[in-house]
Amino acid sequence: MRNFIYQTAKHTVKAVGVSSALAVGYSHAPVEPNSVSNFIHTQTPFGRGYDYEIGSLNLKAKGDFISSALGRENMVSAVEKHASDSHIVDLNVLNRIIEDPQYKFKIRANTTIGEKVFLGIPLVDLPTDSTNNGGFAISNNQSSFSETSEESAGESTTFDSKKPVIKKHRSEPLPRRGNKPVNTPRRNTR
Repeated sequence: MRNFIYQTAKHTVKAVGVSSALAVGYSHAPVEPNSVSNFIHTQTPFGRGYDYEIGSLNLKAKGDFISSALGRENMVSAVEKHASDSHIVDLNVLNRIIEDPQYKFKIRANTTIGEKVFLGIPLVDLPTDSTNNGGFAISNNQSSFSETSEESAGESTTFDSKKPVIKKHRSEPLPRRGNKPVNTPRRNTR
């Protein structure tokens, strides 16, 4: 009787071990998320701590790009922040992670142009200003003319946001080859 119990326990442990290994391997395979992968990744120590909505391979691919851009620890904390109840990432959660100011810069810096296109991230991030400048932000460098050039010209320093900002540029002479003077006609800049 003792041998029977021992053999039964031994075979049970083997079966559980093999089935667990297969389940974990299957959950990490590049297949659509399913209930097995959801359980492994969110409820067991063998998972990554989050998983994707069932039946969405496209969402899983996008999430893997975001995960590789952020790193494992940052992705887990982002999912904790935006899907703390279920740890299941759907399209809305993924978009909130992409737009989150805490992670936005890192995602933009660590993704390629092709990945940005696939994720729907704009290639150029144009800042906007809340003032009425036609939607364009004017940095402090461009908001006024150079003080020295205006003071020397004796002009007023009023700024009209509807007119484009033109900076005065003082050109330097071109470098010469040899000792001959260069006779380059100058443009009238006044």
